[in-house]
Amino acid sequence: MSVLRFCPMVRYALPFILGLSVSVSAALADAETCENDDAPFDMRLAACEALLAEAPDDTGLLYDLADVYVDDARYADALAVFDRVIALDPEARYPRGRRSVMLVELDRFAEAEDEMRRALEQHPDWVFGQRWHANTLLRLDRAEEALGAVERSIALDPSDHWAWEELAQVQTARGDTRGAALAWHEASSRQPLWTSWHATAYSALEDEGLFDLAAYHGRIIHTLDPNNLRMRDWLVHTYLGEAPDPVLDPMPWSPPPAERQVRYFSVLAPVDNRDPTQQAIEELINFFGGRSYPMPETASVVDLSFTPLEGDRFQPSRVYAFRQSSARIINDPVPRHFALFPFDFQPLGPGEGGSQVQAVFDGAGPGTLWPLQAGNVAEGTGLYELDCSTGIGVPFVALGCLPNVEMVQPGQFSWRAEVVTDRIHVPMGIFDTYRINLEFTAEITMFTVTRSFPMTASYWIDPETGVLVAQIFTADDRYVLYQAMHVRTIEAD
Repeated sequence: MSVLRFCPMVRYALPFILGLSVSVSAALADAETCENDDAPFDMRLAACEALLAEAPDDTGLLYDLADVYVDDARYADALAVFDRVIALDPEARYPRGRRSVMLVELDRFAEAEDEMRRALEQHPDWVFGQRWHANTLLRLDRAEEALGAVERSIALDPSDHWAWEELAQVQTARGDTRGAALAWHEASSRQPLWTSWHATAYSALEDEGLFDLAAYHGRIIHTLDPNNLRMRDWLVHTYLGEAPDPVLDPMPWSPPPAERQVRYFSVLAPVDNRDPTQQAIEELINFFGGRSYPMPETASVVDLSFTPLEGDRFQPSRVYAFRQSSARIINDPVPRHFALFPFDFQPLGPGEGGSQVQAVFDGAGPGTLWPLQAGNVAEGTGLYELDCSTGIGVPFVALGCLPNVEMVQPGQFSWRAEVVTDRIHVPMGIFDTYRINLEFTAEITMFTVTRSFPMTASYWIDPETGVLVAQIFTADDRYVLYQAMHVRTIEAD
């Protein structure tokens, strides 16, 4: 017996159900097209209007329609749409802000300022509103009033880099070039990977004679673009200058305070393997716009702190504040350190965090370098041990963790470290440091195949504060460079 004969009502409901299904499918297709930035204007417009025909008072759809007009630079049409939204919700601040932006695009600055002023009467704590109000006032040559508006915006949200950029524009209009330079410094410090803002800040600060701040931006610029040789020469010859290696008092061992967090500017870049003759020739070309030096592949701003563990071991905590990448930022685990050095390592795969593969030294470890003094040398060897109970997965099997195996020794290592003194400049400033140069080779057996992993590293330590102001790791054909930007104290929970 068919379903239609068993339930006659289905026969009459079926056309309605099928029609509803088609209607829902069409609405979903229209919604997707309406919001698709890559779709042609006419298709997006028709889709949005079809949706609004069914729900003319839907403010979300009205915003989508306005975006269609804005993306096609039809600002007058977008303005009319925001008028419809305001009529539906006169107290809302967002449509008034968007309406003011449209008025600026149409060069109707007085109306744009009036719109924002009236919105701020109802919403005085609106950060964007105060900043955009300053923008409209500046367009009307009312710089003093604009200064008050942008300062209110910054007071509401000091982290807003756009507000600091607006302040720089306002101070320039007021003729306060020093104030503009300092505002550019604040703006670019809040967007540390934007080279163009650093370049503007550097030029403005140098013109004002604020060379320490100018060097902060110059160092970041040259790190992001090693081909900027004029910046390199300014930093090396004009700013840092020639100086003999510093003479420093011996520095005893002191563990990094748990409450101290250092922000580093970091890049991953290819090693420059050119021979000196080729490098010298291509460097001449660089002054005329050549780009012979390898460019960094990634750039990051990283916050690093340490938690004391047993003995001289510490667990680093690394949090990415900014990363020049479209990939999702992942705060990957960091191996535990012996003194400053990451001799341990963490295999990929499930685990409890930290490092499972631990270094066991044959005799004394690198702690014998302390107290630091130029000429100190230490070296040694050791074995790696892995407690198989600390994790599971293919990486652990590859390292020898088979059933009923509790502990394995997947490899060995050798190391050599020497201490020299060195003057260095990083974004945080100029420091007379102890530099520890480390050579390290690990031999790891995975699936019965032994591989060698050589690495070199250097660590620059400020003896006055104990801060690691710079470090560089080189392995294979890549290096990772960290340069300190500033230090802050972490408040206890």
